Amino acid sequence: MLRSTVLRISVGVCALGSCIAASCLVEVPQSRPAGSGGGDTGSAGGPVCSAGTADCNDDGVCETDLVNDPNNCGACGHDCLGTSCAQRACQAVAIRTNLTYPHLVAVDDDYVYWTEGGAGFGAGVVGRCSKTGSDPTELVSQANKPRGIALTDDFVYWTDGKNGKLHRVPKAGGNDEVLVDPQWENTASGAIGDSGAVIAGQRIYWTHPLAGEVYGADLDGGGVVTLVDEPPGGDFEPQHVAVLDGFLYIANRAAPEVRRVPIEGGTVEIIASVSDPSVNYSAGIAVAGGAVFVRETRWGPGEYGRVARLQPQGLAWTVLASTPGAVALASDGNTIFWSGADGTLSRAGLDGSDTRVLAAGQANPTGIAEDEDAVYWANRAIGAPKTGAIMRVAK
Repeated sequence: MLRSTVLRISVGVCALGSCIAASCLVEVPQSRPAGSGGGDTGSAGGPVCSAGTADCNDDGVCETDLVNDPNNCGACGHDCLGTSCAQRACQAVAIRTNLTYPHLVAVDDDYVYWTEGGAGFGAGVVGRCSKTGSDPTELVSQANKPRGIALTDDFVYWTDGKNGKLHRVPKAGGNDEVLVDPQWENTASGAIGDSGAVIAGQRIYWTHPLAGEVYGADLDGGGVVTLVDEPPGGDFEPQHVAVLDGFLYIANRAAPEVRRVPIEGGTVEIIASVSDPSVNYSAGIAVAGGAVFVRETRWGPGEYGRVARLQPQGLAWTVLASTPGAVALASDGNTIFWSGADGTLSRAGLDGSDTRVLAAGQANPTGIAEDEDAVYWANRAIGAPKTGAIMRVAK
């Protein structure tokens, strides 16, 4: 039973069912399996409560409604952070709306940041708003298909999905700076690579999918190293990356495999390859508990996706969950979160236990990030400009 007190976050104000500006919170219906069928109890020896109720203040009375109470949603002390509770589940909320193809998300103590592809080349945005949706700011506008995003205390780093450049812009606003230009010209006018970026120590690592390359650099743009260099258009399209124990792990969008390379450079290994016709590529990747987590997908008729755990020491590969067209993946160290092409956002323990849906009915959810209390993601809304959103739901 949860007993911690969670800080309630104030919400924006809507009038007559419509929002003033994009910072207003908009509830989005979602579903999550109910908890146990029975009731709950307070402290040891407290009353046995009927289903959906609990004695959360230990006064011997089962007065708390776990089904609909936003302060005790599904369990005592589980706060919905300003949204409502329905059927023991906190409801998802849009904290930023009217976006065109938002892609990846990152969070710090105060703000949510995202990359937004825009309707064409040179129309992208790197944006920021508070965790309740207030103070929306375009840190970079007219950007060239921003994709990967990573944060330090002072800067937002982002990658150019067309030509693989690494940029940074001050969190407080200011000049957007190109730190690294791979000098790779993209001659395919419509081609975009879903590049990823990760910071480890004083270095940043990012991918250039169209070029088949992976880079590392100091946070000021110096010390650039090409860690992986494969022929473009071949069997290696690096997408998202993660760092564990001195290695950079790379999800390959051209094949259902994971590769790794020492973060200072060296031999590239294929450490996991799945000869399974049910999947045809890997993309999302995260690390937690000494393991690598990856999502695999098959697009096309009967699209399928799954989330798997890889123990690098023994190369043991375990499928934890299945979700149609599994899209994005993230972890807070104790839990993994993923989104699916079926419009769901789900979570599970690192061993696959306690699997449940946190949100459903989402529009192409991707780009997951999390903090102590909530999970954030982008509703990309493919094919529908100005209908994308940055979403939040209480953990």
